[in-house]
Amino acid sequence: MAAPRGGAAGIHRTRQPTGRIRAAKRIRAPSAPSAAQGIVRHGARCGLFGPAVLANAVSSAMSSQRPAQGWTAQELPVAEISCPSRDNVEMTARREDTDVRFLRRIEKLGRELLAGKYPGGAQQLWDLQLRLLDLQRAIQREIATTKRTPRSPERAATLERLQWARWQARHLGDAYAWVLLGLDSQTLVPLGENTPGSVPPDSVGMQGVLAIAQTLGSNGAGFPIVNDITDCLRIGDITFVEPTANHEREIATVEVKSRLVSEQIHPDGGRSAKLSIEVHSISRTDLLGKARARIPVGEEGASVTPPRRLPDRRLEQQVRRMSRATERQSLEPNAIGEVDGKPFISLDLQLDDGSEHWSALRRAIRRARRNGLAVEAADEAFVYIAVYDPLDLTAAIKLGLAGPSFDELQKILPPEQDRDARDAIVINHVLPPVERRQAYASMPYFLASIPKTSIFDLMNRRMAIVVVVNPGWIARSLESEGFSISIKPRGGHMPEFQVSCAVADAKGNKFRLTMPGFDHDLHEALANFRSAPSLVQKYVVQRDALTALLPDLVETKERARQAGVEVAKLDGRSP
Repeated sequence: MAAPRGGAAGIHRTRQPTGRIRAAKRIRAPSAPSAAQGIVRHGARCGLFGPAVLANAVSSAMSSQRPAQGWTAQELPVAEISCPSRDNVEMTARREDTDVRFLRRIEKLGRELLAGKYPGGAQQLWDLQLRLLDLQRAIQREIATTKRTPRSPERAATLERLQWARWQARHLGDAYAWVLLGLDSQTLVPLGENTPGSVPPDSVGMQGVLAIAQTLGSNGAGFPIVNDITDCLRIGDITFVEPTANHEREIATVEVKSRLVSEQIHPDGGRSAKLSIEVHSISRTDLLGKARARIPVGEEGASVTPPRRLPDRRLEQQVRRMSRATERQSLEPNAIGEVDGKPFISLDLQLDDGSEHWSALRRAIRRARRNGLAVEAADEAFVYIAVYDPLDLTAAIKLGLAGPSFDELQKILPPEQDRDARDAIVINHVLPPVERRQAYASMPYFLASIPKTSIFDLMNRRMAIVVVVNPGWIARSLESEGFSISIKPRGGHMPEFQVSCAVADAKGNKFRLTMPGFDHDLHEALANFRSAPSLVQKYVVQRDALTALLPDLVETKERARQAGVEVAKLDGRSP
């Protein structure tokens, strides 16, 4: 492939941001949600059902057939765990079967969630959650058992497969949370701003969490999501959600602290325990107040007055995180607010419907299942590469990226004489996503608008999807809309793009607005399979929203800068 004029040829990989717009600094791995955030709500189909349709079905199930005495866990079969063997070969073969069984169980739960039909109502959704928790614990026990064996290549390979299964189980928990919370990124993203959690053991603390989930949930606090079954809900222990009119949601996030008061062993070998449980919450709604009003005061295990205890630094930190998340969730759209005492700009950007690339992606998937590899140019800037190989996907990906037919890739590059330093073939997004320290801010791939078979091909690593982009086309399209683009080299990565524009207030005074976060906006468009023109439209809509806020931005220029938007007066000169 010929080198683009003014820049080096080749395929580059962008850094993978997860948050929203950050301050105008060099973006190394932008992860925290931005100060100037654009919340884009749009729908897409997942399997035969769209995420929005699925969320509405879940909403109806949460509101119906709610048990009067609380949700109860069904008797679940104990996961079969293979015993360690002195023969490493025999151990590896048995563990391979174990990790395949785990993935099959994940797929079974995933298909139940994606079916869109819940005849058991709230009880079925609660039981699905408990089965997912049980499965995650079984995988974690197998990982712990494997780690106690001698180091070897076989052990390393086994651990990698088991850790992949654990990540898929937790990512399915993310999909569960997204549909129960109505696909509302303004609610979900703030709850992911914390370090990752781990699979919870069957401890006193977790028993307290489940007890409170059942007690408050059955008394009006809403349907409980156990946060530890997910990777995206990292603040608090339980998120209660109550469907309202028009399938909206009221939510309350709570932190639970439990301690063992007494334990009794019965003659039949069974055990019973008495726990002291404290519940802490900062919420926009009064769901917990409604629940407390229905719990009889003095009933054993349901006292509304928790015992006094010494200050707990971890609890104080978690309460502060809940407070920040609630402030984020409560921000007024298209206004300058504050989160944890710092300026924050919230923008509600409504984009045109019909700008998704799901049909192009499905075509690529169908061709890949027939031929092993498909390259599909979706528009002037985005290309999808689908690779399918049920035997050795890693080798197929390397072969596909090293030497596919580049006819489709060439479509997103201008003629050689018209290229500049911004034109390149950039690998920007890959499915299925890998586990990482930062929570993903985009909708889980389990909810993608592709056939369920393909979703579970991705989960089982029989298929991969690579998204390739030419940022040069996006830069030129933004310039045609009146934006200015500057770039800074970043080694082997895609250059850092900075977008600015000239605007005027009602008196005709002209200003230049600098809007950071191009990396995030590009990744968000790709992660949601939106088109390149929709990304350009997002900047146009964002410019209009910021122009409406211009008097406040100018008056509090330093606060605007802290919030991530630079404002500079142009002294009456033409921009």
